[in-house]
Amino acid sequence: MRSQILRALQSQNPFPASSALLAALLFTLGSPAYAQRGVQSPYMDRPAFEGTLPAPGIDPDSLLRDGAAGTTVANWQGSFVASGIAYTYHMLGTDPSSGSATTRINAILIPVRLTFSDGTVLDPSAHVFGQTKSSVELVEASPVFQSVAFAPGGTNVGKTQYIDAFQRANFWNLVNATAPQYHVLFTLRTEAMQTLRVPSFFGSTQFGPGNRIGYVSRHWLDNQLAVLMFKLKIKPNTIPLFLVYDTFTTVVTNAATSYYRGYHSAFGAPAQVYSEFGFYDQSLYPTNGDITTASHEMAELTDDPFLTNNVPGWFNPETGSCGFDLEVGDPLIGVGLDPITLGGFTYHLQDLTFLPWFSQQSPSTSVNGWYTFGNTFSSASTTCVPAARRAQ
Repeated sequence: MRSQILRALQSQNPFPASSALLAALLFTLGSPAYAQRGVQSPYMDRPAFEGTLPAPGIDPDSLLRDGAAGTTVANWQGSFVASGIAYTYHMLGTDPSSGSATTRINAILIPVRLTFSDGTVLDPSAHVFGQTKSSVELVEASPVFQSVAFAPGGTNVGKTQYIDAFQRANFWNLVNATAPQYHVLFTLRTEAMQTLRVPSFFGSTQFGPGNRIGYVSRHWLDNQLAVLMFKLKIKPNTIPLFLVYDTFTTVVTNAATSYYRGYHSAFGAPAQVYSEFGFYDQSLYPTNGDITTASHEMAELTDDPFLTNNVPGWFNPETGSCGFDLEVGDPLIGVGLDPITLGGFTYHLQDLTFLPWFSQQSPSTSVNGWYTFGNTFSSASTTCVPAARRAQ
């Protein structure tokens, strides 16, 4: 089946991409590199995570050049030293140490209707359970993409989108001193609904507290999203955001199944960044549903867009796991900020981790000397060595 898809894409590919790039895009991706604490639903006996997928074909040496040329998303490179080791990282936007600049990142919200073999249809354009608006409408109108006044600890970091507020707070020592008009903003447009029929082998549904809940193989879904990116002629200087409704992706490893609420990844040169995330009814997740996963993934694709940002091993005391990537949402999965009511709907954003927590910098140079936007952590990360690296 994969070879048939590849041949079809080669015959109608709207880009001057090579067969090797297409093959890389449709490569069977492994399980997420690190997915931390689960988000437990009272109606499910299993936790769900957010994660990443491997990023095939990324050329780190070309990222700055391609970003400056506009062939991939605008990005900058920074660095820090921890325990005598230098670490470099790429983030979206411009270097805040260079002063005030506003970067606008083009993003496309692509709603994906999933039709399951049992007849269930989970549609992001349908009314959210118990609401009069759809998940598409609610995501568009959410604090992830609309301006809200943010003041962590009473410090005004701006009336802006949440990810921009987080990034300004992240580099507050620079923003407050020399870059007061520093911004990284997402300009969102919404694509027409895309429909995927889920074969019974790759997905199923079960009863939920409101609508039925869907489960789809992540490997299968990611391949379908690759096809959609070609079909819709998505360009690498734009970030597609695939929105599903009340659906989890599943990964089977050693006969055990893990459940995920979203992921982000990238591929190719010039690099194409993309994400998939679900909107979840508040009947399913009362305090960390709706746009929680969207805020998680949008922050992570901003601060580790190409999945190239390694940091000192950091320990998650709740799971006992050890990470080594700059995934700003993973240490805080399930930890929310105070709810925000906007347009008559109450939204739930996830707390996010500042760079000084990963770089083990003390004191923190982020807003208020904090290590997270919501001040969840009182000190920098605890060093550890990931099991994968201990085995080498």
